[in-house]
Amino acid sequence: FSVLSPREYVVGFDLGDGIAVASRVWIDGQMRLRLEEVAWTAYNPKGPAEDIATAIRQMWKKSNIARFSVNTCLRCRTLSLKHFQYPSLSRSELESALQLEAEESLQMSPEDIVLHWHVNAHSESNHREAAEISGILVAVPKSDVDEHIAVLTRAALFPVSTSISCFALANLYKACMPSEGAEEVVCIVHFGQQSADIVILYDDAAVYPRSVYVHAGQSNDPVKYFTESIKDVLTYYRFKLHLPDVDKICLTGVADESTRAMIDSALDVPVELWNPLEHIHGMSRRISRQLADADMNVRAGLAVSMGLALERA
Repeated sequence: FSVLSPREYVVGFDLGDGIAVASRVWIDGQMRLRLEEVAWTAYNPKGPAEDIATAIRQMWKKSNIARFSVNTCLRCRTLSLKHFQYPSLSRSELESALQLEAEESLQMSPEDIVLHWHVNAHSESNHREAAEISGILVAVPKSDVDEHIAVLTRAALFPVSTSISCFALANLYKACMPSEGAEEVVCIVHFGQQSADIVILYDDAAVYPRSVYVHAGQSNDPVKYFTESIKDVLTYYRFKLHLPDVDKICLTGVADESTRAMIDSALDVPVELWNPLEHIHGMSRRISRQLADADMNVRAGLAVSMGLALERA
């Protein structure tokens, strides 16, 4: 972020599931979420990079978005998310250990991997050993990152940071629900057209994320496949990682009441719909008119986009 002035706003930009969505949000002095700009366009995710970049440029021009610095997220099936837990290590020792984990996970040499990690900050009420460190390792082939950045630069955008959709959704939920108790454990499930992001927020500031993708055999009934995936994630989270029980599931993205009811009937955890747009304060008429024409796929991308924008809000 050092290349930006402290007052410069960054656009959150989600490029995934055939819909590109850009937004700019900020949090006012009363900790209320405000949406200042929004734009979207359909594109062919399997098309040439130049065609995707052209679609993005045209969207930016048509919507008169004045800022070109973006926080974005990488969406690809090769991305690896792993929970880690070690005794207290120095930064160099932790980096070496996670580098080895990334190489083992992706079966690639170090120079071909981009990795990052998030260390979970636990609340004082958590009774974990003080000498323990845990978090999430994110690893992805460098070629996928390079391709993603190349599309953005061809579109005349300046990528400030590249995150993952699960972290963006965690940002958005915390901004929408600042008064949520530290003791409540929430599982956010965000449905896209071909993928689902599952992120568990626990112990006030800790996170456990997973992303699942529809494969050829599950394309006829993706909700059923995603429901089984949610079950598997909750089971692993609770019994393998020995983390606290989830109190509720907040369902968002490409999901409606029938989807909620189906998932609720299959799980032992209460499931509720969560619409992040209900937490926007003082939405302008212009943006209200824009969103009136937005379908469920656009709104799904908007949730991730807003969460990315909040990384600088």
